[in-house]
Parts: sequence; structure tokens; C-alpha cells
Amino acid sequence: MFKNTAMKKTFIFVVVLVMLVAVLLTACDGNKKFTPVEMPEKGEVEGNGGVAVKYGDWIYYVNGYQSSVSAENTYVNVEARAGAIARIKVADLEALFAVHEETITSSEKTKKIASLVKEKAQIVVPNFYHSGNTAEVGLNGIFIFDDRLYITTPNTELTAGGNAQTNQLVLTSYKLDGSDPQQHFTFTNNAAKIMLSKVGEKLYATYVMDGAVHSLDVLAKTDKEIVKSITGDKFDIYGNAVFYLDENGSICKFAAGASENEVIVENVKLEGHDKAHITYTIKSVNDGYVYYTKKDSTDSSLDDINLFYATNAENKDKIVLATTAPSASFGWKDKLVYTVKDPEHTSPSLYGIFVTTDDINNPKVILDPIQNSTEITFNRIEGDILYYTASSVAYYVNLASETIAPVAYAKSLASASNWYQPDVLGEYVFTVSAGTITVVKFDKAKEINSSSVTLTIVAEEKED
Repeated sequence: MFKNTAMKKTFIFVVVLVMLVAVLLTACDGNKKFTPVEMPEKGEVEGNGGVAVKYGDWIYYVNGYQSSVSAENTYVNVEARAGAIARIKVADLEALFAVHEETITSSEKTKKIASLVKEKAQIVVPNFYHSGNTAEVGLNGIFIFDDRLYITTPNTELTAGGNAQTNQLVLTSYKLDGSDPQQHFTFTNNAAKIMLSKVGEKLYATYVMDGAVHSLDVLAKTDKEIVKSITGDKFDIYGNAVFYLDENGSICKFAAGASENEVIVENVKLEGHDKAHITYTIKSVNDGYVYYTKKDSTDSSLDDINLFYATNAENKDKIVLATTAPSASFGWKDKLVYTVKDPEHTSPSLYGIFVTTDDINNPKVILDPIQNSTEITFNRIEGDILYYTASSVAYYVNLASETIAPVAYAKSLASASNWYQPDVLGEYVFTVSAGTITVVKFDKAKEINSSSVTLTIVAEEKED
């Protein structure tokens, strides 16, 4: 190849010099590219959309709340980072709780648990998770689909003027070992409400941002604005859709993966009028049903008197309740589930849970008031499952079951705070705060939190 020996030596020298410079630059660079962990075995997914997701033998979780969206957010090896995605095996999590059974002091237990977390838990994704809107369960959190982990993280790209764009979120995915980061889409407002869902073989992000409904084909990276100028949006997680009012005040629905929205209850203007005389208000949504009230500007006596439901444009204006609905209520199929104070018990006040029947004066009793002495708080409804809180204990109940039996699953779940909801995975309750994630194990029989552990991976303290 080389006829000139001097040229050949010069070429070899240049190659060696380039390799040497590369090695020196790598050695001097403290921010090395992230080294993936071990790929997990195939497993079932449980708990998508919260701060923790179970995948087979592993639990992937947010390593505490990252309060500063402008914090360092690089894809490099980090010992610890608030908001990064970590993981731990379920068996190792059980070992942490087992420490509470040992006959050692409280401070020794804390130290041992911290040591085990350092040994067993792993940072899987160094970029940190963040969202300005995760008050609704099932929206915006971390997700696993097809062996990839999806998160939203602040946009680290700078503008031409060198300013950070931390008011934006980038939907990013990684293999479950933390490798192969892929950026799919940038949301220009970090308060976007995002529902990720698998429809057939495609992954969609159905989202509401800046008063518009969008549909994003995640892998194809194609974004489509479905309708603009909407209000009153409510996500039907169980039904995989979002309901809202369009600019005409009509009740509309957009199902994940659909090509266009569907007008469920059209708001029609009277002839000679600039706007419709009916005002609709969406009260709740569930499993393809939308529950609403309406006011008539031409007849105030009809204001909010009836609660209606609709499932499509042909099946609408069906009366659920021919009277004003209790404030604490959810629509359930063609009925209403609600909680009210028992008028016969005033000291103390007793509350029960009821479902409407054809006889308005004889509702079905889900929970007898005599069993409670405090106000009941409805949390959400998904399909047939109602979630509620009574005396600081969280319960769920299957409304469709022949034998109604509320099941306690957590205690002292906080309300949505700042950006997250406490997340329940089986017997574990995950609570995130600034820089910290705590797991509580719930004792169903005693309805108490039996013990808790801190799962936060923290940097090792360096001595002066």
C-alpha cells in the first residue's frame, strides 16, 4: 500500500498520536458516559404511571424529588442524583424490612438499612425525572413498555443565546439496563398532562398542553394537534381516553390512537343567537362514560338539577340522578356512587357509601354508616374499582362484586403535593419528597403501617 517508507512511518506516528490524545482526554474527563447495569430477565409490568414500577423481580423508582429543574442533568456515571431512576430487587427490599425484626437499636437499624441500600440498589438512569403536572394518578409518571423505561426530563439543550430550556420536558426512553437513551419528543410546557398508552403495536402519548389536545405516535415521532381551545379536560385512564369541552361548549372525547376527536354531546346554538344557551359541566369520567350537568340560560329552574351520562353521540342525556348530585360522588356505569352523612346519626357524624338504584329513596348500601365515624374522602374510580379514604386508611372496593368487601391497602396517604401522588405497589407504599423516597409496608390485617425504609441512593460523605 505504502511505497514510501517515510510516509508510512509518518502515518503510523499520526495514528499513535491521535490515539494517545484520545486516551488522555478520556482520562482527564471526569464526566464519563454512563455505564449500563445488568439487563433484567423478562418480566410482567405493574404500576405504570407513578413514581415506582415493578418489572419482574425488580422495582424501578424515582430516587427522590429533584426540586431544581436547572440542576445538572447529564447522561454520565453518577454516584447519586436526586430524581434519577434507581432499581432494587423485591427480595432485597424485603431484606431491608427484615432489619426491623433484628434486636438492635434504632440507630443501628437505620445505618444497616442505608448500608444495604448502598449495596443492593442501583442507579439505572442518571438523567432525572421531572414533571410540572403529576397530580392525577396514571399520568406523567415513569412507564415501562416493551422492555424500555420512559420518563420526562428537563430539556438540557441551550438556546442560541445560551439559556437553559428547563420549562420544557423531553420524553426520553432507555433500555432497562440504562443504555441506549433515545429522545422522542419535546413538550414545550413542563405542565403538560401526559397519558402514555399502548394501542395495538403502537405507543401513544395523549396529552393536553396549552389548552389543546394532542396525539403523539412516540416511536414514529409524529405529533398531531387534535383540537385547540379546550376546557374542563378529564382523563379516563381506565377507558384510555380524555374528555373535554371544545370551543363551542360541546362535550368531546379523544381516544388514544384515534385519528380525530368524537363529539359526544353537541352544543347547538338556537337560531338567531350568537352562542348556545346550554352550558355543560363535566363532573367525572370512567370506562368510556362521561357524567355531566347542564345549565339553561333560558330556564334557570333547570340549573344542575339532573346528572346525565353519555357514552356516544347516540347514547346521551341519560339521567343518572334526577336531583342534585352529592359533591362527593363518581359516575359508575349508568349509576352514581356517593358518600353522604347519615341524618339519623349526628353525634358523632356517620358516613356511608351508596349506589343509586331505580328507587331514589332506597339506594344500594356499599358501606353502612354505622361502620364509620368520620367523613369519607373519594380518591378515584377506575372501572369497577372505587378508591377512598376513611380514618386515614386507604381502601378499595369492587362495586361489581356480589359480596361487597372493602380492602385496606395503605395508611396516611398524603394528597397530591407539588408534583406527585404516593404510589402503591402491592403491599408497598412509595412516598417521595425533596431528595428522598420512603417505602412503607402496610399490614392489611391490623390496618397499620408496620415499618418503613428509606430507599434513597445518596453520595458517600467525604472526609475533610
